[in-house]
Amino acid sequence: MWLAVAVSSIPSWQFSFHLPACSDLMNNGNVKGQRLLFANLVKDTRNVEYVKLIVSCLDYSSEDSFNRFILQTALTSADESGRKWATQFLTILLSHNINDFSTWGIKLLLGQLADSSAKVVRHAFRLLHRWIPHYPESVYLIKDICFDGFGDAGTLLKTYLFSIESYVKDNADDILATLDYWKKKFNMRYVEIIDEDIRVALLDSKRSIDGRYARSSNERIAKFGVLMPVHLYGQLAQHYTGRELLLRSNEVDRLLDILRDSPLPTNTFETSKLKGALYALGHIVANMNSSLLPSETVPIICRFAECCPILSVRGTAFWVLNLIGSTQLDHAKVN
Repeated sequence: MWLAVAVSSIPSWQFSFHLPACSDLMNNGNVKGQRLLFANLVKDTRNVEYVKLIVSCLDYSSEDSFNRFILQTALTSADESGRKWATQFLTILLSHNINDFSTWGIKLLLGQLADSSAKVVRHAFRLLHRWIPHYPESVYLIKDICFDGFGDAGTLLKTYLFSIESYVKDNADDILATLDYWKKKFNMRYVEIIDEDIRVALLDSKRSIDGRYARSSNERIAKFGVLMPVHLYGQLAQHYTGRELLLRSNEVDRLLDILRDSPLPTNTFETSKLKGALYALGHIVANMNSSLLPSETVPIICRFAECCPILSVRGTAFWVLNLIGSTQLDHAKVN
């Protein structure tokens, strides 16, 4: 009962003062049995505050630490609220670059994709997309995952694989099929995904699991902006094999033709087509030497940012220029 009282009675500002004491207790050789007690408590409790207090006070830096087992137990065996909180807690470890977390921590997140709760899976996908770019050495861990049942989130997560040149070389049929899918369909869907992310950030309105609009969410989302999702063309443009594939397929010229020849859009489809071409070109330009691209590539994006009367297209072009300018190689192109 002492733990329940501790969790429920202390103010949040005092919570941090209790954690070092709990951590010392857990690392004391005379109380090793307490670790097993905590693991069982995390597994059996229906009070998420137990999970919060125990998981947040442990030291996960040691590879052979029993603490990692407790964390894994919280991720897999606690009730839904505990698993959801433990999944979100992984972002703390990710942000602190814990020793070898790029291997064991990302594996834990990938394991959450098999959770029975759609909310836990959604949080796991969000964290994977947020942190895999910071741990590029972990990309190979996703190569054996079947993405078919995860919809758009799975398609985007698989896209990270194509930043590995050896994977592209060894899986020619897969990359050709994926490139064709993005060219014919997913470039447009990519626009819808970003538009929906922006809508959620501005209006706190979420879709239900079946894709229909639900009521406004009671969960208030911190306004940290919207991150641009990973894009197939940007991943391919990071290595020689991918760049050659993009150039041989004439995809850059096709995208430029859309921007050159399209009349002023009069419906959602035409608007999304323009925005999809802008996003795709932006990811290519941000990752490829400008000498390999037509000289008009950046100027035509600038023209849309300056002159397009459709504000959503104009905003997309401006965002794409920010993407291009954010890379050390390409900021001079925008200037």
